Order: sequence, then C-alpha cells, then structure tokens
Amino acid sequence: MDLIKFRLRLNGEVVGYEMWSNEAYDETDWSWQYSADGKVWSQTSIKHDTKDIFTGRVDNDGKEIFGGDRINYNFKTEDSDEVFSSVVHWGEYMWLTDEHSLNRASNIMKIE
Repeated sequence: MDLIKFRLRLNGEVVGYEMWSNEAYDETDWSWQYSADGKVWSQTSIKHDTKDIFTGRVDNDGKEIFGGDRINYNFKTEDSDEVFSSVVHWGEYMWLTDEHSLNRASNIMKIE
C-alpha cells in the first residue's frame, strides 16, 4: 500500500502531520496517526484547517515533497538540461510542476 500522508496547516503555518498507518499496532489495526514533528506519532488529532498531500517523493536532501511546495529541479531533454523553479501540484493523473511531470524531474531541491 502506498503511504497516505498529509502536512497539516492552521492559518497557513505547519502544525503537524497526519498518516494512515498500522505502525503503532499490529498489521491489521489501521488508523489515522498524528505527529507535531513527523517523528513521534499518536492517535491524538491535531487542529488544522488545511492539508497538503505527500507526493511520495523526496528531494536530494531527503526532505519530503508535498503539494504546494516550491522546488528547484533539472529537466533533461535531448537538447538541454535546464534548471526550473516551480510549485508542485496535482494534475489530471500525476504530480506536476508548472512545466513538467515531477516523475521526470531530477536533482530536486525543496525551497523552504
């Protein structure tokens, strides 16, 4: 099963994370888990008003990339290897930047 994870925001500020998981219990006991820091998880909900979904990708430094993140990345074609800066968003059926599919991007660096 793919990881289902969200970054939680309240009034635009990141307040924690939410994940569908069975890690805290046995493999048959799935539940929503919450974490303020992304490391320690519990079933205690975190107040939020917005969720950013995890793309399943990490940047070159191992930082998770969520929808709405701004990234710098390389995109290679037969003729060039250009550097772009863009916000990650969901397209019709895949994660996209303003110009390309995130799956074909390389050398990704998340901009804080």
